[in-house]
Amino acid sequence: MLQEATGETAMHYLFDRTPIEPVQVFDNLFYIGTISVAQFIVRTSEGLIMIDSGWDEQDADYAAASMKKLGLSPADTRYILLTHGHSDHYGGAQFFKDKYAPQAKVGINIIDSNWYSVIPAENAFADMRPQIDIELNDRRPGQPHPFVIGQEKYRQYEDVFRKMAQDAIGKYQK
Repeated sequence: MLQEATGETAMHYLFDRTPIEPVQVFDNLFYIGTISVAQFIVRTSEGLIMIDSGWDEQDADYAAASMKKLGLSPADTRYILLTHGHSDHYGGAQFFKDKYAPQAKVGINIIDSNWYSVIPAENAFADMRPQIDIELNDRRPGQPHPFVIGQEKYRQYEDVFRKMAQDAIGKYQK
């Protein structure tokens, strides 16, 4: 259906890095992503929180430019929270941190953080893995859980890939 209507396949959209115009979604939530990867900025009393970081340095630079376009300073980013351990979500984190917000702490759930340790170093995306400063561990399988930053809570929902990562970790640690 999609291919008939547009001439494109669904796989095309998974890797489409065309920027989407940054927008203030509401109050303190901003969208700064591309067609293939949603990125959000949450403005808090403690600074900015980036949710996901895109594929790589190009996406990190686009995120910074988008933030500036919205009147936000990339240097005010205090946390870069990664929703899960796929390279299209973590790939830009270290680039963004190093170039724009060296004080920012990078956080990911403990399952994906542990998963990094069992993926072979020769994996194609291994060099893009960020240094993890915070392991988020208040997860309950199948239930929403909060990211807690100061007094503010943010929710994320379980996905199938976390379960796969957890199974893989158990398999390799035996």
